[in-house]
Amino acid sequence: MITIDDLTEIGTITKIHGLRGNVVVQCEEVLLEDFEGEPVFLILEGGPVPFFITPDSVRTRGGSSYLIHLDDVDTEKEALALVGSTVMVETSLIEDEESDDPTDIYRFVGYHTCDVNTQQIGEVEDVVDYSGNIVFTIVVDGKEVLLPLGDEFILDMDDDKRILYVSVPDDLLNLN
Repeated sequence: MITIDDLTEIGTITKIHGLRGNVVVQCEEVLLEDFEGEPVFLILEGGPVPFFITPDSVRTRGGSSYLIHLDDVDTEKEALALVGSTVMVETSLIEDEESDDPTDIYRFVGYHTCDVNTQQIGEVEDVVDYSGNIVFTIVVDGKEVLLPLGDEFILDMDDDKRILYVSVPDDLLNLN
């Protein structure tokens, strides 16, 4: 029997979408589509209740927001009852994900950046996947800069010090 102690919070159902039971989930640290085929647990009336994400129903809505459909949630009323629920997965699934994929790009959130051209320092606040185009959201001098993942922009890294050495084109710095 799964208990709350066996689970890790990955997000929250924030609202419904449409009339057919779709919900919006806000997840900060994980990709929700990684859990298709695995049960996600909603905390309802103080306990974990398993739900499965309907295959091929996960749609990113930009940033860390997802539109999903849960099996057996087919009406607006059923979906509305889930709004505000905490979404959890078995902790072992997250630990397996982290240990199996040392190249996980989302681990760079919180890394400091150093621009080799201007010596400006920033911090990676988010990593966003825009339909296969990976972009780092970096805050430099209070401005948000979107830096595409690529060898021409990410030059080197120091995992021990949590630093990315980057080359941010002036055009990107001056967009805001």
